[in-house]
Amino acid sequence: VMFRASKPKRKKIISEGPKKQAKVEKEEKQAPSQQQEVNQQSIEPGKDAEDAAAAGPGPSSEAAERAETFKELGLSDWLCAVCKSLGMSRPTQVQNGCIPAILNGKDVIGLAQTGSGKTAAFALPILQRLAKDPYGIYAVVLTPTRELAVQIAEQFRALGAGMSLRDCVVIGGVDMQAQAKELARRPHVVIATPGRLRGLLEADVNLAKGFARAAFLVLDEADRLLDA
Repeated sequence: VMFRASKPKRKKIISEGPKKQAKVEKEEKQAPSQQQEVNQQSIEPGKDAEDAAAAGPGPSSEAAERAETFKELGLSDWLCAVCKSLGMSRPTQVQNGCIPAILNGKDVIGLAQTGSGKTAAFALPILQRLAKDPYGIYAVVLTPTRELAVQIAEQFRALGAGMSLRDCVVIGGVDMQAQAKELARRPHVVIATPGRLRGLLEADVNLAKGFARAAFLVLDEADRLLDA
């Protein structure tokens, strides 16, 4: 999951001679009166003012955007209970941004630091959707290193402990035949490094059929995956 921050564009100020400056000064003198007229219009009673009062603070309010509980993000009671048992009392920023969107079936790109709860940000909505219609292979998570694959699998197991979750970790350094057998059983979630997963699918084309109904594809540490 990766979020990107855009940098604001800088404005160029170009001097265009005395005539242009005089015109600008004239416009600046007119600006206060125009601003006063706008302010007067904004406080006139009417339907627009009533609608604005009824609407309350706009969507830009950070307090309105950020949920205080996982329940407010749309997670089921059983997942909220799991989060509480794991000491996750309040959603982090990346979880606030990702969980509702994923539950609504949207594609999500996010950026978050290590330790910010980004794995739970995609694991929780995947588990909730999986619980409603369990089948394998339901989700595929690609990650650049073996260590990350193992860590992600551990978090999936912890969060999905109450639903008999079946997962498969596909990484190098492990017997390929054993991994192929696990994939053939069609686990719910496959966490893999791209190279090893590609090798298994090329060695046995029948394994690819199990991925035909996959509902989720997660690119963890996407910048590193694309650089590889």
